[in-house]
Amino acid sequence: AIFGKGSDEAQVRRYIGDLFLSQLYEQTKVKDSEVSEEDLKAAYEENKDEFESVSYRMFVLNQASAEPEEEPEETTETADAESTAEDRSTAGTDNTAAESTPEAETQKADESAGSSENSTKPTDKVEIDEENRSITIEKAYDPEAKAKEIKDREDLDKKTSDILEKITDEASFNEAIRDYLSDAEKEVYKDEKATLVSSAYKSSLQPELAQWLFDPARKEGDKTAITSSGKATILYFINRQLDETPTYTTRHILIRVGMEDGKSIQDSDREAAKTKAENILKEYRDGEQTEEAFAALAEKYSDDGGSKLNGGLYENTPRGRFVKSYEEWALDPARKAGDIDLVYEENASYSGYHIIYFKSLGDPIWKQAARLKVGQDQFTKWLDSQADKLSYEAVEDGMRYVLPFDKAAAKEAEESLAAAKESSAETTAADESKADKTSE
Repeated sequence: AIFGKGSDEAQVRRYIGDLFLSQLYEQTKVKDSEVSEEDLKAAYEENKDEFESVSYRMFVLNQASAEPEEEPEETTETADAESTAEDRSTAGTDNTAAESTPEAETQKADESAGSSENSTKPTDKVEIDEENRSITIEKAYDPEAKAKEIKDREDLDKKTSDILEKITDEASFNEAIRDYLSDAEKEVYKDEKATLVSSAYKSSLQPELAQWLFDPARKEGDKTAITSSGKATILYFINRQLDETPTYTTRHILIRVGMEDGKSIQDSDREAAKTKAENILKEYRDGEQTEEAFAALAEKYSDDGGSKLNGGLYENTPRGRFVKSYEEWALDPARKAGDIDLVYEENASYSGYHIIYFKSLGDPIWKQAARLKVGQDQFTKWLDSQADKLSYEAVEDGMRYVLPFDKAAAKEAEESLAAAKESSAETTAADESKADKTSE
């Protein structure tokens, strides 16, 4: 269905091959585009929202959940009354084995059904569309549920208003939310950076947040709450910036500590990993000490599956992508091509030693994005100019009219399909006629 009627394996293979070849050609042409500094500045001015990022504080306050209803306590008087009533109703009978008859069970079921029908509790309306295989549920109006919803929303609005009133700067943000944290959240928000979001790009944000944070009128110290789906997202705006931090290109060899799942890391594990990393570093320094030599060692020893087969290479890495110890080493102003060192990292995701080979610094991430955009625009214009020079006819009935195929075989297949449909229709009509006669 995707490639059109009459397509065979050879035609699909040809199509996919041409597709990959054209994509590779586009990528190469975009990469080789001549882009000047003026082009980059113009792209930035036209698309500031794409290239700039924002920093802000954020906390999500969830709507209060319903308090559990307490079971009414049974008083002595009630219990005695129920006991007396039971004694009266069973007077003169044998209580050791209450008799249950089919007639009695039927009566109980009818009473239960009647009780259900007379219940004032609203019932959802359910409509089943068998033809379209869909179900529509129309929620019934429940006054109690609606009243609770309004109360919860008012409670959420009041808490949100209280928090916003207390926020006067970054330092006060964490203090303002402290009284509304659950026990689990209190542990998380001990870290003052837990509410901080740095260098967030518009494309990564939810539309409501992006609209407020990237409003041209936004200024430092602005605050708001965006309420939706039973929660309030509280925001404090810090700044909007064009990040000029350079990207960096490195190779690395990762030696993990404590590879076995479920086992805590011991000092002996760290020492063993460190010894292995130091031996690899010594092997490099005793050898040719070239980038190619380091790449070969990465392919041989690294525990990083994402870069191992590529000689440990990571190109044009932006700030914030790698762990702190790695990034601080790579972005050290004194760093120069060919530098190599060993750094250690331990966090919730992994623990290990990085042997890092520094290759170069690159353009800031915004310039790379701008260069790609300008290159793609240039390619699109070039492609349009080429298309104007070609003579072709677009046929909506699929690829089989574009690629060579056996016309006779295709026609035969269409005729066979039409005959099968006609035969099926005749069989159905005959069955319906037979059913009508039987019912008579």
